Amino acid sequence: MYVGETKDLQRRFSEYLLEVDEEKGRPMIRKLLFMWKGFVKFYYIKVCQERKEEVQDSMINAFRPPYNIAMDASVGQPQKAFGP
Repeated sequence: MYVGETKDLQRRFSEYLLEVDEEKGRPMIRKLLFMWKGFVKFYYIKVCQERKEEVQDSMINAFRPPYNIAMDASVGQPQKAFGP
């Protein structure tokens, strides 16, 4: 999973698909496309300009996509998983 933004969705998807064969491509995108070849699917949501950063940050923090570099690295206090 990767979370990001673009103004031209078709161009962005094309860039990603072309990067798998380019040595100059972004290493994490190349790794994602190589490791998951045949299983990669592109999904998108349209978000108003005023909330785009909030939504993107929330999605990154909720899903913790392994191919995103920009993740919140804060760690909360340990919690018991079971029992009182």
